[in-house]
Amino acid sequence: MVQNKCMRLSGSLEVIMPMRLRGSLSVNDEMYNVACNLAERYGIPLWELYMSHLEFLFDSGLAIEEIEERVKNKNIVPTLISQPEEFAERMRTSIYPDLDGTDHTTLIYYFTLLAGVGDVKQGGITADNHLKLLKKLKGVAIGLDCKQLMNGLSSPVKYIIPVLTPTNVTAIAKLANKIPDGTGGFLHPSVVHCAWAVKQFWSTDTKKVPDSTVSTGINVNHN
Repeated sequence: MVQNKCMRLSGSLEVIMPMRLRGSLSVNDEMYNVACNLAERYGIPLWELYMSHLEFLFDSGLAIEEIEERVKNKNIVPTLISQPEEFAERMRTSIYPDLDGTDHTTLIYYFTLLAGVGDVKQGGITADNHLKLLKKLKGVAIGLDCKQLMNGLSSPVKYIIPVLTPTNVTAIAKLANKIPDGTGGFLHPSVVHCAWAVKQFWSTDTKKVPDSTVSTGINVNHN
């Protein structure tokens, strides 16, 4: 069950909260409100309760629009970002790993929340820059795994190639200099155009882009 899974994820709640306070791991408003009231009574930080509720929401299966609306209605963000380092760490370790890299809408909301704590970085670039890039990629690169693309640890070209089409190659190339190249720098637009040329050359029913060819494109270094 989703609720049981979230209870396991929120290990700190298991230790410090009485059973009834675990109502924060629910979309039931009555249970949630009881949990908040009991937290105040027992002197348990609302920050922990709110963070556990946010973790639960991301893992609940709710549509991202519903999550966003609930977070807004409960007004939990001001309290969460009042502890910026703790908030950023929990977001990175408890929420981000389970997000689908092709779900650009959810990633946009994730980085919107993360950007609220200031100049925090993930994958070598700031949350705000992640956000700007995601908003532009969302409309032109459906199916692109943006978590892999932006991890800053490996070349992103192999993730770009599968989604390149005649209609989006130019748009993605224009965004290349915002994408970490896996070596501490950023892609050059020509790398995207080269990847498209390689894909076109090998795009027949009997041909497949060889790993060595993709690697060659990945390792192209532009200053």
